[in-house]
Amino acid sequence: MPIGFVGGTWEDIRVGKGEPLLTTTQAAFRLGTNEGRIRQFVDQDILTPYEEKLYNSPLFRASDIEKLRSERMKRGF
Repeated sequence: MPIGFVGGTWEDIRVGKGEPLLTTTQAAFRLGTNEGRIRQFVDQDILTPYEEKLYNSPLFRASDIEKLRSERMKRGF
């Protein structure tokens, strides 16, 4: 069963306006790549992790992953 995370202020989350967050593994799956490539995207400033971490592991905004996926598809990746 997939696990979902939501970011935002407590008030945003309370009223259902939080933003979906993905783990490195989930982000890699959505991009059709591996976790090492996600770390390379972060090192190259192509992808910025969310300001909060989960057990010292980065989280990523689902919207940022979808934007990167669209850009990569346009370039044929």
